[in-house]
Amino acid sequence: IVLAMRATGLVDFAEVGVYGRYVGVPNDPQFSTQWNLRNLGQSGGTSDADVDADEAWDITGGDPSIVVAVIDSGTEYFHPDLAANIWSNTDEIPNNGVEDDGNGFIDDTIGGDFEDGDNSPNTNFFHGTAVAGVVAAVGNNGIGIAGLAGGGDAGGGCSVMPLCVGESFPISTVIDDAVL
Repeated sequence: IVLAMRATGLVDFAEVGVYGRYVGVPNDPQFSTQWNLRNLGQSGGTSDADVDADEAWDITGGDPSIVVAVIDSGTEYFHPDLAANIWSNTDEIPNNGVEDDGNGFIDDTIGGDFEDGDNSPNTNFFHGTAVAGVVAAVGNNGIGIAGLAGGGDAGGGCSVMPLCVGESFPISTVIDDAVL
């Protein structure tokens, strides 16, 4: 049809519309173990008992304007598989000791630690980092795992706001503070 349209001389430009893939199967070394995203029956599992992540990624890999708060044991926000998708509070001036954006928290540029009452959600405990990775580890970057909404190696994943509420045993009142 495109060739016929061009031959008429009535159009300046015509091309065939094609469908592409955003990520397909990512090159992350541990992706094959993520049976919840793509289950081929590995480790004795049930084939296709998954969330069909590769099919979802044909539609979108995530959106940086969507912020997911991970309320957990804290997050290694500098982790190479997460750093590109960590939320950034652009209304706060980093490290000036002033509460710039009016939300009641000083220098909260990437999240907060509600257990220690500071602006560093970093942790030595793995759980919050693992949860953040399931959500937004950058996919197709050759590192670790692929997050469900982590985007591809060119970015585009959702943003994670790490909120630490206790490394081993979070307390309900601390969780309440993080949610509010």
